[in-house]
Amino acid sequence: MPPAWDPAELERFLDLGADRPALLERMLAGTGARTRRARLAGCEHLAVRFDGRPDPAIRDRILVAHWDRAPLTPGALDNSAACLQLVALVRRVAARGGDPGLLVLFTDAEERAAAGAKDQGAFALGRALASMAGPRPAVFAFDVTGRGDAPIVSESPGDLLGRGGLGVGRQGREFSLLRDAAWTVAREASGGLARKLPAPWTDDLGFTLGGLPAVAITLLPRVEADALEEGIRTIRESGRELAPGARHGPRGGRAADDAETLLGAAWPATWRLLHGAGDDASALEPSAFDLMARIMDGLAALRLPRR
Repeated sequence: MPPAWDPAELERFLDLGADRPALLERMLAGTGARTRRARLAGCEHLAVRFDGRPDPAIRDRILVAHWDRAPLTPGALDNSAACLQLVALVRRVAARGGDPGLLVLFTDAEERAAAGAKDQGAFALGRALASMAGPRPAVFAFDVTGRGDAPIVSESPGDLLGRGGLGVGRQGREFSLLRDAAWTVAREASGGLARKLPAPWTDDLGFTLGGLPAVAITLLPRVEADALEEGIRTIRESGRELAPGARHGPRGGRAADDAETLLGAAWPATWRLLHGAGDDASALEPSAFDLMARIMDGLAALRLPRR
């Protein structure tokens, strides 16, 4: 069996001085896919697409991972793993002859969400894509996918749309459709271990606020996913609204509490590694890369009718 990742590619990508877009371009050279920089709202994204005419009856699929990372951290889980996994997907699709209905995006400025959700690079991308004429693409974002065996399909955008009164509108229906499609793929790929749970925000936040609902997929070890699921259930039964992607408190507008504080010991150990020196190559698991290959292949092959 081939290795889950190329050690040399990973080492270069984790280097603190790495020019990550340039490295991604180098990794994708020779695949036959068109790779171009997309500069938008002060961010530098990388778009990867195959030549040809997409099937007019099928929705385009956009698979996304952010290439930026928290300053001065290796960022192995957040978000190097997903970037390398998408590179591997492009190589597999190229070996099968390409797919003009597939767009792979490596986005910039996901880590800016802490300063303001609309500072994310995905926000301007979402607005641009949502304003285009024609059927809307199906968008799937990946973050922290280098460790674990239990896929988490995030419900955070659905919670956000519901609180904004959009849960039963077009965006809410669209999100539900994509979430269920992703969950079906993830459940089959993981042998039934997939969960639908609110999860920390990634590019799904920027795309959703930009008007184009997106579904995020992350991974956790099964024991951590079990604890998180039970912790969320307990908090909700106590009357609190909780989505780990944001700050939430009790119903009624009282002071908000941070999701990590509310969940306490149920907050996954994997998430405690993020944005720190411990998010290095030792956190990655080859089995997670094998699982994500199955999930990404399944989502790239989705045949959702155009609407």
